[in-house]
Amino acid sequence: SKLGEKGSARIAAMLRSNRTLETLNLAGNKAGDFVLDVLAGALAMNIKLKKLDLSENEISNLGASYVGEMLANNKTLTDLILAWNNIKATGVDSINEGLAQNVALLTLDLGGNPIGQAGIRALSEAQKCSTWRTIMWDEW
Repeated sequence: SKLGEKGSARIAAMLRSNRTLETLNLAGNKAGDFVLDVLAGALAMNIKLKKLDLSENEISNLGASYVGEMLANNKTLTDLILAWNNIKATGVDSINEGLAQNVALLTLDLGGNPIGQAGIRALSEAQKCSTWRTIMWDEW
């Protein structure tokens, strides 16, 4: 991982006390699920961040479960980019669980993830009963 354990811990510490940063781009770090495990708690508590780009980070269904937990508690994130990872239908289910409790998210980008037809159906159903308005996906 380019970001690594120390980098993840530093970013998590900054997010816990963040009062100014509204956009965080961690795309292309190939950080994997570990980084999400470290960042999820800080992101759940963050009160300023509005846009988060975690594309191309080799996030799997395990990482998607951390995203779901974070979304259940985060009140400010409006745009979440998870494109070009390895999230499948099971991961979409975990994200949907968090979305069911989230009132802030407006845009979710899952483009380039192998979510399959089951994942697409799950997202479509979740979108019907959620505040988020835009969803992007395509299969690779």
